[in-house]
Formats: sequence, structure tokens, C-alpha cells
Amino acid sequence: MQNLDRYAKQVLKAGRDLGIGPRGIVIAFATVFVESNWVMYANKADPESLNFPHEAFSYDANSVGLFQQRAEWWGTCADRMDPYRSAVMFYNSLKRYPYNSDANSPGSWAQRVQGSAFPARYDERFNEAQRLYDRLVGDVEPEVVMEKVLDYDRRIVTQETGWWCGPAATQVVLDSRGIKIPESLIAGQIEQIENPGRGDDRDGTDYVGLIEKFLDRQVPEANFTSVYMPKDPPTKAQKDKLWADLKRSIDAGWGVVANFVAPPNNYPRGVKGSRGPAYGGGTVYHYVALMGYDDSPSRRAVWVADSGFQPQGYWISFDQCATLIPPKGYCYANTSASAPAPPPVNQPDSVLELSAKVDRLSDALMTLLALIERSNPEVIRSYLELTKGN
Repeated sequence: MQNLDRYAKQVLKAGRDLGIGPRGIVIAFATVFVESNWVMYANKADPESLNFPHEAFSYDANSVGLFQQRAEWWGTCADRMDPYRSAVMFYNSLKRYPYNSDANSPGSWAQRVQGSAFPARYDERFNEAQRLYDRLVGDVEPEVVMEKVLDYDRRIVTQETGWWCGPAATQVVLDSRGIKIPESLIAGQIEQIENPGRGDDRDGTDYVGLIEKFLDRQVPEANFTSVYMPKDPPTKAQKDKLWADLKRSIDAGWGVVANFVAPPNNYPRGVKGSRGPAYGGGTVYHYVALMGYDDSPSRRAVWVADSGFQPQGYWISFDQCATLIPPKGYCYANTSASAPAPPPVNQPDSVLELSAKVDRLSDALMTLLALIERSNPEVIRSYLELTKGN
């Protein structure tokens, strides 16, 4: 393992560039300990791998590289034989799972990615991987200390209809605080604010201020505030305020809902090793959740949770992010308090669910009264007289 530190620092850097938390990076370390023990393997069953620097031959099917990745599932041979790029592929797969959850052991998340015939081995090397991480992190921490990404459940990012990107982004922001509200209920409440009594008009969320009104009802302590960026391209003052608001919100533990307007010549471009989303079909009007930032002077960037496209999480440069919001706006938590997240709202009858039930019962009652009035007007007049003033 003469190259252990050199390879491990590349795997660590890839994880940090993609916004992977410490636990996910240690999972990657444990995976490499199991798969290759930090030896770069080529394989004669994958002849192209022989053209890249390697230290030994693997004879496990056509597996190559530190993660023992195979051509059938993992990128190009150049990707698989590169410590950084092979780690990026591993992390992009790991991000699909809630790897920070204690519901399963760390090794079980590695197994989800690798599909090993010996799944127990990853947990067996986890403590060793943790010690390696603890030893190395001091060497690289000055480069990454300015990066912060909020934790959220990657499984809920996908929007449930073609026009619910606003509610989907809002759901992610709340989820990072442990507040679990179904996307459909968020959409219903936002539509009630926009169109009282008329239901979902299926044309999306008209402006970000509607989301602010919903969040103010749910989490008034966060003091969500809408900001509009009318100048396109944005002025320096607009950009400076956006950056200050973004950091203030995320430092307080709240994501930011942003309304992107992306013409074909300005589709989001991935940075820091991540891949940009597959936008298409002309100018894209779309709400996203901004869930992290990198404040390194040479590479200011923003982590985006994107409900409508693949990949659903990526870094873009802050400069580009600032060009994607005008002439629309964003909604951020205007607070410096980082209070503990409230307990998850998992009750079967949350406030939103009770409100929806009341609305449905009210509609049913009005329908019933209308039927009675048509069949017997005297009955309905008697009922109204009895309930007068109640």
C-alpha cells in the first residue's frame, strides 16, 4: 500500500468536491480497503487497462482500479483507472441512498453500490477507514473548510408532477430540518394561497413569494424572505446580496428556494467534479433548492438539489447561479439562529392533512345541502334558521 495516502487524498477530494459528508467518504475508504486494499489493479480481461499506470493484475472477472469497477457498469476505462474519477462514479451512485442514516450499517450502503458477494466485509474495514480519514483530514481541511452542504433525503427530490418543481424544492428545504411534509400537501397549500377555492391550476408556482407565504405559515421562526433580481445580467450589488443571503440561510440550517430561468446557452454546468443537469427543449423555467455553498475564493460554488432533471444534485459556480435567477427571485431564511430542528412531522394527521380534510368535508356538506334544497326547500330553510349565529 505504498500509494495509500496519495490515492486516499484523491478519493477524499472527490467526495468533498461532490458535497459528500464525512460518513460517505469513510464508506468509500472502507470500500477501497475491501476491493483493492489501495492497490491500482489492471486486468488482462480489460486489455485497455494495461495502458494505464498500475501496480498489479486483478483476475476477478474484468474488474479494474481501486474500486474494482467493471466495464459493463462503470464509465470508461480511463475513469475506472483514475483514483479521482473512479471515486466520483462511486459517490454519484452512493448519493442515491441515505448513507448518513443509522437505519442501516455503513457497510450496507457500500453494498448497495458495489453488489458484492461478500457484503459483510465493508463493515469489517469501517473502523480502519475511519482512522485513515481522521489521519488525512488535517492535511486537506484548509482547502475545504469553507464548504458547507445541508443534509437532506435524496429520495424525495424528484417532483411528483410536471409542474410541482416549486413544492418539490420547498419539500427538500424543510426535509433538511427534519420536517416531513408530503409534496402534494405543500402543492395544495401553495395553490390555495395563489388561487383560493379554485384548486390546482396546473401552471406551476407563479412567483417565489407564494412559497415564502407557505413557509412563513409553517416555520415563522425562519423568517423566510423573498428577493427579486430584476436586472439581467445581475449587477454586482445583486450578486453580493445573493451570496450574503445564501450563506446566511444555509449557515442557519435552511436551504434557499430559487427560481431559475435557463436559456439554452446558459444551462447549468457542473463544476467540482459533478455533472450538470440534462436541461433541454428551449428556455427552462424551474424552481430548485440551493442546499450548500463552497466559499473558497478561487471556486465559489453552490450545491443544487434539482427535482426535475438528472442528476438531481450538482455543483455549479456561484457566478453562473447568479445569472440563472434574473429576472425572477429566491426565498431565503433571514435569520442567524440555528435552532435545533423540530421533531419530524410524521403524524398521520398533520396540520396540513387536517386542513385538507376540513376542505373536503366542507365541499361535501355544501353539495349535500344543495341537493336537499332542490328536493325540499323548506328543509334547508329550517336548517339555516336553526344554525343562524352558530
